[in-house]
Amino acid sequence: MARSLQEQGLFLSISYSVEETTSRETILSDLKNILTNHVLRVDLSRLDFSNSKVDALFFINVHTAEELDSIIFDLNKKFHQVQVSILEQNDISGL
Repeated sequence: MARSLQEQGLFLSISYSVEETTSRETILSDLKNILTNHVLRVDLSRLDFSNSKVDALFFINVHTAEELDSIIFDLNKKFHQVQVSILEQNDISGL
């Protein structure tokens, strides 16, 4: 039985190293493909390239903790030494 989160918006921060010859289109496509395999809403908030390092920030909607577990598992399979941070979106409308 899936652990329910109801529907929750989260920021997912992903950092990893890439070969310098890897195109930006390939990087973005790989990330989006992994995320869209598990959740319906994926919005890119930020994507930074520095030498051979990628830092990406996505806003995603999840329904279960298993969706997050699966995303992290797939990211670890695809990218060497990936770092993943999850930031919960609280009501920030007052900012």
